[in-house]
Amino acid sequence: MIEAGAHPWVGIQAHLRKEKVVASQLEGRGYEVFLPQYRKQTYRSDRRIEVDCALFPGYLFCRFDSTLPPIVTLSSVIAIVGRGKQPEPIPEMELENVRSMLQSGFAVAHYPYLRAGDNVIIVKGPLCGVEGMLVTEKDKFKVVVSINLLQRSIAVEFDSEAVRQNVEHGYR
Repeated sequence: MIEAGAHPWVGIQAHLRKEKVVASQLEGRGYEVFLPQYRKQTYRSDRRIEVDCALFPGYLFCRFDSTLPPIVTLSSVIAIVGRGKQPEPIPEMELENVRSMLQSGFAVAHYPYLRAGDNVIIVKGPLCGVEGMLVTEKDKFKVVVSINLLQRSIAVEFDSEAVRQNVEHGYR
């Protein structure tokens, strides 16, 4: 098993609905894997059920060293996300923000990837310390957290008093 945190996180693109299979295969080979999931209610025949779905369909995250066997040899892996043939590391803080949002108990939802807006930091409640982008919709406030390399985002609704603009760290 690779020592946790020894290598940067990298995005892995997998075939849709095969993210769990790839995560299991990678864990079986000793890799540290992060597959963010959420519970979704769906209907089957005459009943309603809850299923775990990938938060970023077609993507999961893994730490690996170039000396380990190539990940792309797994049948359900499409590619390692990066520039050209070089894997592009994903900043630890982006994935920690996603973890915090998932563990908060708040409803997390997909949100269109944003490039502009007010960057904020949540200063109260269970999401304290999460940095993201402030968005307002129909008098409701949301913080959007993005994985820039994947161009994917998620949003959580919150009380507007729990957030402030962060001028430190390049936030307005």
